[in-house]
Amino acid sequence: MLKKRDVKTLLRVGNKIAAARLRKRMRLITVEFALTYRCNLQCGYCAQVHAEEFRHIKAHDLSFDQVRQVMDNLDFLGVERVNISGGEPLLREDIDDIITIAAKKKFFLTLVTNGMFVYKHLKALKLVDLLSISLDGTEQTNDYFRGKGSFGLTFKGIHAAHEENIPFVLSAVVTAKFTREDINFLLELCEQLNVQCAIVPMISFGICADQIKEVKQFKNVVANAYVIKDMFSYLRVHRLRRFLIGGDYWCKAVIDYYSNNNKKQKRCMAGCLFFNIKANGTVTACSLSADSLFAAKAYEHDFLDSCSGKIPSFNCLRCLCFSYYVLNCMADGELRTLWTMFRS
Repeated sequence: MLKKRDVKTLLRVGNKIAAARLRKRMRLITVEFALTYRCNLQCGYCAQVHAEEFRHIKAHDLSFDQVRQVMDNLDFLGVERVNISGGEPLLREDIDDIITIAAKKKFFLTLVTNGMFVYKHLKALKLVDLLSISLDGTEQTNDYFRGKGSFGLTFKGIHAAHEENIPFVLSAVVTAKFTREDINFLLELCEQLNVQCAIVPMISFGICADQIKEVKQFKNVVANAYVIKDMFSYLRVHRLRRFLIGGDYWCKAVIDYYSNNNKKQKRCMAGCLFFNIKANGTVTACSLSADSLFAAKAYEHDFLDSCSGKIPSFNCLRCLCFSYYVLNCMADGELRTLWTMFRS
């Protein structure tokens, strides 16, 4: 049952969607903020590993004062949800201080991590509304792309978060190595821990695709449409499906997406209801877009003026990035998806 605070949030988000539609103005609901592109892993399916677009930014993280200004700006704009991502955000030496200032804002704060450094930041992570820890299935599947030994270190972080009662979910990417055994393992683990898991197909590398299409490792990563549909058809009848974020709704969405071969997908609302802030402060429509939405960076004063203008031009079809997919469905008037966004 929804609480009074939840209902107010749903109404507020619904009003923003209506305003964006009617007035053709940006009304931000969620923002992904990559604090750094540095990472201790080299996952085979990660665009940041292969694409030159991200490599030149790795040495140019924003300063603490710049990050604080970004958080102030997002709070002023009334953003509902800020997702701290990377790279691996827990690699920043000032991450505890960043979390502390962000947690004082009005927005719902989430953070994505590979889990390996969770035990070092437990006090700060207790301030986060929701933690997302990446785990791609069994040890064999997980370590194939994330590196030998990564499974054990991630598990250490999962148990640390669980013991400290930090709210968290698991997140898994469906690759060519992902099997029903991985689904069973993840959902049974979720049952033991009483948490949920987001299981998402590896999405397109978007605008970065041209930079990595020749990478040999990429050919061994992507699962074909038949495999993905089989995985999610299996999920639909799984007895532990209640631990899957999005449940049957998400399974059906994935199956339909691959059955239609993306022919019926509409224009994405990126740049209107949500956008991405790169590690150097550049604002793009989404994390896989190379083009800046504004001349101003997110920590600059002109950034606020840019966000009050008309919706920037961005022509890209919708993909299966989970949070963005939910927001696009919300924009279409599917109000039943509203609260799902805040639990992903």
